[in-house]
Amino acid sequence: MARGLLVAVHKSGSTWSYLAGEDMYGSSYTSAEETVEALAKILDNRNTWNHYSIKSIERAKELTFERFIERASQLIKKILLAFLSTP
Repeated sequence: MARGLLVAVHKSGSTWSYLAGEDMYGSSYTSAEETVEALAKILDNRNTWNHYSIKSIERAKELTFERFIERASQLIKKILLAFLSTP
């Protein structure tokens, strides 16, 4: 992604929602047919390729260790608050 390679992931789980941003930063599929269609669309259209390439680079810049620590800390705080507020 840091070099502009496109993401093509199965439309399920955290890879689709977090890494591909639910199709904002890449392409997704649920079947073999969708995979072929999605890749053909990207490979056949230079504008589509450029769009997702730029989006991949943008997303890769957000995937830093510091950002990971920040998000993990937020989640831990949220869990602790929920736990402490439960009677």
